[in-house]
Amino acid sequence: MKSEDMRAAIEETEATIQERAKLYRKLIGCVLVIIFASAISALAIRRATPLLGLIMLVPSTGAFFVLDSRLTRRWMRDVLDLWAEQKLDLGAFATAIRSHPLLPRGTVEGMLMDLPQPSKEDRMPRLSDPDRRAAIDKLQREARAQERRTILATAALLLAVVCLCLGVRLGSGFLWVCSALSLTLWIFLRTRSSNRLGRG
Repeated sequence: MKSEDMRAAIEETEATIQERAKLYRKLIGCVLVIIFASAISALAIRRATPLLGLIMLVPSTGAFFVLDSRLTRRWMRDVLDLWAEQKLDLGAFATAIRSHPLLPRGTVEGMLMDLPQPSKEDRMPRLSDPDRRAAIDKLQREARAQERRTILATAALLLAVVCLCLGVRLGSGFLWVCSALSLTLWIFLRTRSSNRLGRG
């Protein structure tokens, strides 16, 4: 393992955390715009209809989680590529970024959870290159599957809220049922995602 490779992995981690922070600030800005625009419009015309704009909080938040996941997945791929080429020791890397004074501890720990766990460190040196590549492909597939579940969960919650609003407005029992079914699907997807994260 060369110091240049360790430095490259640390710099990639720093850059990814900065990008994730920028993305989070954009989400906060978007949320504030939606809330204030909806509230001010409702006050201006003295009707509650503009408050339906708050529905946009659902896709905005869902988009944030998907984009944030893609940033983390790209970082994970780059770090594990170095590991697969036997240029990076994951245990030493984890220790280095945990001791980095400028990196937020909680964010670092969350990102490290996406990598092969320290409990498996003793088996890593004996893995062949194809086995390491297979492990990387598996982790990448799991990350992409998580992103798809997030997209589906966001769509289900958005549909549930829209159907609920329309059901109240139109007094439609069918829309109430659609809302309940969509909400059930959202709960199922969120529970499944939480269970997978817990097992990881």
